[in-house]
Amino acid sequence: MDAPKTLSPDRDAVVLSMGGSGAANLNTPAGVVDSLRERFQALTTNQRLFMGLGFAGLVLALGVVLSAGKSSQDYRVLFANVNEGDGAAIVTALQQMNVPYQFTEGGGAITVPQALVYETRLKLAGQGLPKAGNVGFELLENQKFGTSQFVERVNYLRGLEGELARSVSSLGQVKSARVHLAVPKPSAFVREQERPTASVILTLHPGRMLDSPQIAAIARLVSSAVPGMRVQEVSIMDTEGGILGNSAARQEGLDPSQLKYTSELEAALNRRVAAILEPLAGKDGFRAQVTVDLDFDERERTSETFGKNSPPDKAIRSQMSIEASGGKSGSGGVPGSLTNQPQDPAKAPITTEARGDNLRAPGSIDTGASGSEEGSSRNEKTVNFEVDRAIERIKSSKGQLRRVSAAVVLDYKYEKGAKANATRTVAYTPQEIQQINALVRDAIGFVQLRGDTVSVANLPFSEEPVPVAEDPGRLTPELTSQLIRYGAIALGLLFAYFAIARPLMRPVPLPPIDPDLPNSPQGRAAQRMREEIKELDLSWAMEQEVKRAQELRVEREIEAQMERMREREMASKAKFEDVVAYATQYATDQPDDTALLLRAWVSEKGPANAPGQDKS
Repeated sequence: MDAPKTLSPDRDAVVLSMGGSGAANLNTPAGVVDSLRERFQALTTNQRLFMGLGFAGLVLALGVVLSAGKSSQDYRVLFANVNEGDGAAIVTALQQMNVPYQFTEGGGAITVPQALVYETRLKLAGQGLPKAGNVGFELLENQKFGTSQFVERVNYLRGLEGELARSVSSLGQVKSARVHLAVPKPSAFVREQERPTASVILTLHPGRMLDSPQIAAIARLVSSAVPGMRVQEVSIMDTEGGILGNSAARQEGLDPSQLKYTSELEAALNRRVAAILEPLAGKDGFRAQVTVDLDFDERERTSETFGKNSPPDKAIRSQMSIEASGGKSGSGGVPGSLTNQPQDPAKAPITTEARGDNLRAPGSIDTGASGSEEGSSRNEKTVNFEVDRAIERIKSSKGQLRRVSAAVVLDYKYEKGAKANATRTVAYTPQEIQQINALVRDAIGFVQLRGDTVSVANLPFSEEPVPVAEDPGRLTPELTSQLIRYGAIALGLLFAYFAIARPLMRPVPLPPIDPDLPNSPQGRAAQRMREEIKELDLSWAMEQEVKRAQELRVEREIEAQMERMREREMASKAKFEDVVAYATQYATDQPDDTALLLRAWVSEKGPANAPGQDKS
């Protein structure tokens, strides 16, 4: 510990360092205040000015820091991701409750002071805010007496739409959803009832997608909530106009599954071409792209062919024969000229075979008479043949390949014996390009009749510039605000140190004592400071003497203890040496007794005292 500087009372000026602030008179608050007042009075005008500016700057910096911290830290999120309608209602309610609020960047959330978050939420919940954008079955809770059936039906559909929208919005990828139901009114006077339909509009979170099982689940959820609705009657689309559901609507254009199949087929053909060209041109020596044209139209064709049913393998479906005969009959009828005329000559019976499907040709039945005067007969025969008919139904599958196009660009080759970092400068020969063209055709399954095309070009590739890495330490708005806040704190502390603390730490020269004015304030202050310094010097000297005496006493005790330990060690050593000398002398003088003693020790049956041994 260094001794503080002592001041001689004979000097005209007195210099006080900060080490003397621990005087006995400064232990009281009054003494501290008097000392600070005297120090401030001893400062020059410039020092006082800098001190005032430093204090003002410190207060200003602390105010800025506190306000920034209050605006960024004391506010917490009240509600986030609210729609415009709910946001306007919440802001109006906050203004009526005199609750301060702020909007985050982009207006996605409303923030209020941290101490009012939970209280404000409970108050807004009592007012039914936020309404979550969709009105559910709570719309039916406050039905008025005398409401018409039409209004009840409309409210029921609105509630059902809201409940379905809430259920769909519970998916993690869906930000919000709207459901529209078109349910026809049932009627007993309509033979064919119209089926209900539904439309779902989804707003997805940025970067999120719905897969096919999730889309099918949404369609099944909506269709199951409405009686008589089929899954095919549910149309699902996103806010960008893309159709996600409804197979009937997908038929008008490519659905995601068809696009996926097209991409997979093109990728497979690209891999085939790359597998052929990589050993020839290197991994970076070519670029290939294969495009396919697929036909996703579904066609169905039905053809019916009729063949000939000619002999000798005629197929008969049915055959019928009729024979009738009768006796002689006289003239009858109404008397007149016709009945008195003679009969016509007899005709032979006619038999016809009608071909067709259950058809008979005209004249296959003969009702005329046959025979003479003794009687008449009738003969009829009908034969139906099978029709030789063939029906063929052809249904073409979706995704038929209509055309394949391939484009290949080859970079120049390396020279023979080129180094690792050399450039490609040798072009391919026409024969090599033709061979590569043939290989590419075989790889993609080239068909000339289908209109497939393959193009191979040999062009030098451009040298790509080395991309400049972006600065990873890019400042974000949050980091910038933190740096500004902490920088203001640091500047305020530095300014306070140089403007306030450092001037106080400098030695303050006191004015010389005027011997003619011993009772002046300067003389009294100097005299009091000399007395304080003397007291400090005396107290410090006494403390040093006490410490030194304690150290000497401890050192003496340690030395005395060490001396006693050395004496005991020397005494033990001398006693041991005396015992050894006595034993040696005894063994020399009495060898027999020594032998008997050793023999007794070995057999553990030695006498209490050896012969000739003095018990003393």
